Amino acid sequence: MKTTLQTALANFPRQEKEGDLLLQKRVRERAASFPLTAGQKERVKAELSVIEKTGTAAVFLEFSDTMSALKELGGFCGGLANSSYLCYFLGLTRVDPMRYGLYFERFFSEERNRLPYFTLFVGCGNRERAMEYFNERYGFERVASVKGTEEVLLSAKPLGFFTDTDVALKMDGERVWKERNVSMRDERTARLGLCAFSLREGEPTEELFSEKEIELWVKHNYQRHFDFDGAYSALGLTKAEELLKGLNGEFLFQEQFYSLCEALLGVSATVADGWRLSLCKRNQREAAKIEGYFLSKLGEAGRELFHYIYNRLPYTVCKAYVVGEMLLKNIK
Repeated sequence: MKTTLQTALANFPRQEKEGDLLLQKRVRERAASFPLTAGQKERVKAELSVIEKTGTAAVFLEFSDTMSALKELGGFCGGLANSSYLCYFLGLTRVDPMRYGLYFERFFSEERNRLPYFTLFVGCGNRERAMEYFNERYGFERVASVKGTEEVLLSAKPLGFFTDTDVALKMDGERVWKERNVSMRDERTARLGLCAFSLREGEPTEELFSEKEIELWVKHNYQRHFDFDGAYSALGLTKAEELLKGLNGEFLFQEQFYSLCEALLGVSATVADGWRLSLCKRNQREAAKIEGYFLSKLGEAGRELFHYIYNRLPYTVCKAYVVGEMLLKNIK
């Protein structure tokens, strides 16, 4: 039986037999004019390894080509793709993830079992022209707007192939998804094997932001403010205090959880991302296992730390999204 990712790859509009080699070639060509440090090379190598293992090179190549085609419309990638140094290096995104402590695993990993989710931006007033590009490139019957959202679907098969509640209907002169509030990032709809991405309008700035500015932006726009009570110093977990608090003593970002898991528990960011999903969904069985791991590694202090995280993690925000939004709106 095919996995969700295998189904999606089989139905992806682009099939590339030597995609890994072509992607590596583009990296080498880019490196000629964009020299990498040792740390950056290691990051690109690690991301390419995940892409090769998952067989998703064609996906990255296709969105890279799409961004090139939409360049005259002000096209660039944002959202979770900001977490990828490869995307930044190839010119798809405008955010250096290593500068802001962003994790590729928040965007894509071997364990995610679905296609990476891209957010595409075009200049204000250019969304309709971008949709025309997709209709011409893939065929009108293989492109759909998700009604009531900014999402777009791509399919190698005509979307009329999907029946019942999953059928794509033609309404108001464009193809739209039948279920008004469906999100293609949901597991149920992802199993259909469709490629989904967001298509938004926005004009980027060239700003660089400090950690202080990022935290203030989150507080202003998300109304998130969690005081860190400092109890973990008394418990002997000074490293936890350092990792969980921001400049103002706040636990704001999902990426802080990844850092903590790596530093205190020796757990990879890939595992931490799976834990984050389980804890945010309030999966009690998985939460009990994770709590047991904290306890085994850190003793009773680990249990206290776990409950602190458990209560606050669902309300944290993705830093990759935040930095991307700040680039668009420049709100401080």
